[in-house]
Amino acid sequence: MLINIGFIKKNLLMLANNERNLVIMVIIGRHVNGITINPLEYILDEDGDVMEFNTKEEAVEFLMDNGITDEEIYYLVFKEVQKCDRCGELVDVEELAWYGNMCICDDCYEVI
Repeated sequence: MLINIGFIKKNLLMLANNERNLVIMVIIGRHVNGITINPLEYILDEDGDVMEFNTKEEAVEFLMDNGITDEEIYYLVFKEVQKCDRCGELVDVEELAWYGNMCICDDCYEVI
């Protein structure tokens, strides 16, 4: 029997976070200059903050409404993130699972 560890980690993380009402969001990134070894840069809102979407589908709809083609969307990265309710840092859900539900930002190192 195959077990999807990512699915299990995500659900355990969601269960653990229900106590604090933390929400998992999706952000859109792309590799700088289209080179995959480069870090990601993210789509920003009018205030210069990273745009957050409720689902990947909502993010794709936003992109298509703004003239981004299917081919361009293929090369984008959709990351599930959670906003630390103590410091406001967006933390990658995969990193949370890896680091044991700890916000690993520079300001708090708090357990989420």
